[in-house]
Amino acid sequence: MLIALVKGSYVEPHFHELPHQWEMFQVVEGCIKVTIYNDSGDQIKEFLVGPESKILVVEFFPGEIHSVECISDKALMLEIKEGPFDLAFAKSFPKW
Repeated sequence: MLIALVKGSYVEPHFHELPHQWEMFQVVEGCIKVTIYNDSGDQIKEFLVGPESKILVVEFFPGEIHSVECISDKALMLEIKEGPFDLAFAKSFPKW
């Protein structure tokens, strides 16, 4: 799936709860900030992803809590997930 973002777009902290729900994306254009959280809601890692950074591709493990924010004027991400897609389990949100 291709996801287009504009500056300030924010995907709130979430995770994928099923054991097969890894997620990978490649930023093809622009720059995004990725934040990884622990189960208590503390930020444990933050980094930039995009052609101008050293990181182009990110993979999240099932259960890994993360958020994404577009910091460039616009960004385009190619997102890959294992199927089948089930709306009931698309995203889970931490209960902080």
